[in-house]
Amino acid sequence: MDVDNDPIKNAKVTLISSSYPYRFEKTRETKMTSNDGKAKFESKKEWRIEALMLHGAEIFFWNWCVYKEGFETYRTAKGGDHEFVEEPIIILKQGKSQECPKRLL
Repeated sequence: MDVDNDPIKNAKVTLISSSYPYRFEKTRETKMTSNDGKAKFESKKEWRIEALMLHGAEIFFWNWCVYKEGFETYRTAKGGDHEFVEEPIIILKQGKSQECPKRLL
């Protein structure tokens, strides 16, 4: 949405998954917003078998990056799954745009 609560069409919304203990990016997926300003991502589930090591289990967390030319880029930098907002309402302000970085560590 913009500051007037109007939907923003064709914004690039990127969902980035990373994991501890290494903080490496695992996946990223980018969708464009529709006329109603929404981007939809499919749910993904995976069974995993993990051997416990000295560092413990691998823990996943997610972040958003929203880019639209003419608006300030919105980015989260959360470090835990408990901080992630699954369906956020993001307000973009007019300003300097910066494409989402290609890869996060």
